[in-house]
Amino acid sequence: MIHDGRFEVTQSPMTISIEAVERMLRAATDAGINAEFPAFAAQLLRRAAAAGLENEELAALIKVLRATA
Repeated sequence: MIHDGRFEVTQSPMTISIEAVERMLRAATDAGINAEFPAFAAQLLRRAAAAGLENEELAALIKVLRATA
């Protein structure tokens, strides 16, 4: 998918992962446990959403990672 640059949805759009990571971040924060990883993942996924990628496959997150390199 990444190699071919084809990020159309085949399983589930990134929006599902965005929502799930936000829930994990809230749960970790509410539980008073280390929220470092969900906070990091949420930040990347928010940037992906801001770039208009939320309706592509999660693999499209590579576009955000490449932009920061």
